[in-house]
Amino acid sequence: LACVVLLAGVTVVVAGCIKKRRTVVVHTIKTDITPSHVIFQNTETLNDDLDTAVALQDELIEEYRTLETHVKNHIDPRETTEIAKTEQNFHRNRYQDILPFDSNVVLLKKETGDKKSNYINASWINFDGI
Repeated sequence: LACVVLLAGVTVVVAGCIKKRRTVVVHTIKTDITPSHVIFQNTETLNDDLDTAVALQDELIEEYRTLETHVKNHIDPRETTEIAKTEQNFHRNRYQDILPFDSNVVLLKKETGDKKSNYINASWINFDGI
């Protein structure tokens, strides 16, 4: 495959710009979780919109609890973070409680660092249709 890049009206074709990625584990668990999203626009109703959002705080807290329960029941038992926890890689994690799952950890092509490793604290994120 190739991608097309437009630069100042000139079309440039770069062959092979999509790099081969390793297979990733995809979780497709049907749930009744529908996350709410709040977007505020700077209009004359902004104060009322903010008041409404504050009034809905209990619903947001309940949504957060629902998400925590979903992760505890469906994701935590199935995923491991052993690669990030190895003695060689542990110091490369900025936050010790935020680790990539082994099934979708990003590994560098070339090892780096004083203790050579191809590990970085990163996860692949896939977007459907891209």
